[in-house]
Parts: sequence; C-alpha cells; structure tokens
Amino acid sequence: MNKTIVVVPTDPVKAYDRKGTSGVVKRIYNPNNYFDEVIILSPFEDEEFVWEDLKVIPTKTYVEFQKHLKRINPLFVRVYGSYHSCTFAIHARLLKYPVVVSIHDDRDSFIHDSIKYADRILAVSDVLKDILIVKGVKKNKITVIGNRIDYSTFKPLEGNSHNSIVLPKGRNILHIGKKTNQKNLDNVIKALTFLPKDVNLIAIGRGDDSVYQEIAEEYGVEKRLVLKQFIPNHELNNLYNSCEVFCVPSRNEGFGVVFIEAAAAGSKIVTSNKKPMSDILPREFKNVFLVDNFESPKDLAKLINQALTANEIDVKSDAIRLRGIHKEKFSFEIVGQKEIGALENIGAARPNLLLFLRLKFFSFSQRIINKIKR
Repeated sequence: MNKTIVVVPTDPVKAYDRKGTSGVVKRIYNPNNYFDEVIILSPFEDEEFVWEDLKVIPTKTYVEFQKHLKRINPLFVRVYGSYHSCTFAIHARLLKYPVVVSIHDDRDSFIHDSIKYADRILAVSDVLKDILIVKGVKKNKITVIGNRIDYSTFKPLEGNSHNSIVLPKGRNILHIGKKTNQKNLDNVIKALTFLPKDVNLIAIGRGDDSVYQEIAEEYGVEKRLVLKQFIPNHELNNLYNSCEVFCVPSRNEGFGVVFIEAAAAGSKIVTSNKKPMSDILPREFKNVFLVDNFESPKDLAKLINQALTANEIDVKSDAIRLRGIHKEKFSFEIVGQKEIGALENIGAARPNLLLFLRLKFFSFSQRIINKIKR
C-alpha cells in the first residue's frame, strides 16, 4: 500500500527558505521518512512547483481542495497549527479523509474551534493538552509528542564562535523570541538596571523594536541593548554558545523550542518557574535558574546574576546531563516515532451533521466575502 499524505501548511513554504529552516520543516513533514510521498496543498501559493523534493500545489478554494484530495487519495491530511489552515483542512472530513492537527501555541487566537473536529491532535506539551480539554476536545483524540530539534546542530562548542551579529564587549544575555508581551522582554530590559554595567542584552525576534528601544531609553540602558529582527537558523547554535546566559522568562508558552535548543547547546538558562518551562527545565540542574516572580525585574536580575557567577564546572556537568535526558525525549528520531505511533491505524473520518452544516455555512460565507471583495 502506497503511504501518501497531504500537508496543509500554515505559511508559504518560501518563508521557511528565508528562515533557513526548509530542511528541518521537510523532516517534520515526513517523520523518519515513514511516508512514501508527501504532497503539499497550499492556500498560500499561486503556482505549482517542487520544494525540497516535495510537490507543492496551489489550493485556494475548498472546491480545489476537494478535487485534489479525490485525485491524490491520501491516507490522511496533516495540518501544522490549530488556526486558519486547520479550519481550511477540516473540509477533508466531508470526503471521509481523516485530519491530523498539531498544536504548538497556547494563545487563544491560535486555537480555532475547528480543531474539535480533527480526528487526531498532536500536542507538543501537557499544557496544550489541558487547554484543548478545557475547550471541549475529547481526551482520547490527543497525544502529547513533545517538540523536536536536531542534536547534531545544537551542541556545545569549544572556542570562539562566528556570528553575523557583532556582540558587545562584556558579558551577554541572549533573548530569542517574537517581540510580544508573551516573551516578557520588557522586564529583561529593566533587569539590566540591577546588573553590572558590563552585562548586555541581545534580543532577537520579529516584532516592533521601537517599543523595547523606548523602554531601554527610559531606564538608561539603551547602550547595553542590541535589538535584531532575525538571525539565520544555522547561526543560532553559535549564538547560544557565545552568550553567557540565555534568558526568556515567558509569561506563557505552548512549549518553547528555544529552551531545548539552548539546553542542547549547554547554555545557562534563566526562565519562569511556570509550566511548561519548569517541566522541560527542572530546577535540580545547575544550569537552570527558575524565577518565581517573573514580573519583577529585580528578581530576574538576581537569577541572571546567579547564572553569570555560577560554578562553571558544576554547570557544565549538569548541562551535559540535561542535554542527554532531552535527547532521549526531543530528538527528531524519538518524536518522529511517537508521531508515527499516534498515526498508525487511523481510520476513515466519520463527519457528523453538525460538522457538515458548519462547514457548508463557512464555505458559503467565504464565497459571499470573496464576491464582495471583487
């Protein structure tokens, strides 16, 4: 039996080229090369092409989607993300093709009601599983598989590392994440006022830099702050290794892949004493520093200073130990096997009347909106 699946992405695939993550995404789309063929039906593309040896077919409408599904006849439809692409892909159930959705983000706007109709849901953390159950998703649909990284890419390095970002002289704190309230960058900037003047902050991520530049100027630390929108994915490991401390004290997270990347690189990590961070990074490890009051810049500075002055021998030993434990949970091979196990023996979807009516209404509404736009 030919094992073919259809993937509905959450972004144009060329976006992964710009991030330097195309090879990673391809491995995620076909875990452990288990499937014979992966075909991408993308609402974001305008022409058919081959990307990373995968066929990409533009699929703008539900009529096109259903036509392609009938021709391809996949085992199931796979969706990455529980928002707009999930709502689009759920239409496959009307043709009795199962829909498998993975959820990565805990923000309410990123979890559409359509996820309730998925046949299987792959959550990257128990936190997300609990959120779905509260939203009315049946517990037996959900499998927690964790997140995944390449341990041959993220690892401790000896000696100086090359970075496209010129790091300031002194000791550097690294913050990686979208520049949103969720990532608590505002309080990390304020924490600089309680730290020695040779300590700087490197903040990398998409978002409005001006907001954080203004905070730095207000607190008189603007010369100790480096704001960047982007760094090539292949340089991330160098940056983890070049900075003295990795600090992302998130207010909330679905998982936070940066935490296992930093741990894999052997970093000293300061983050919030809150799930899922506290599950991924237990306090018992001497390279982990969990702050209870992550809204307090003073408390953050205290933990950062502890990390900066920690015994390097003890830290290195525990960092190696934590990396080994994580590798048995979060490697591509391990998570891929969990995913395959969750997808085996998935049967034909059984669309119910409520699903049928809701999707038909949604399709009709979309057609009306499109006509108005024209």
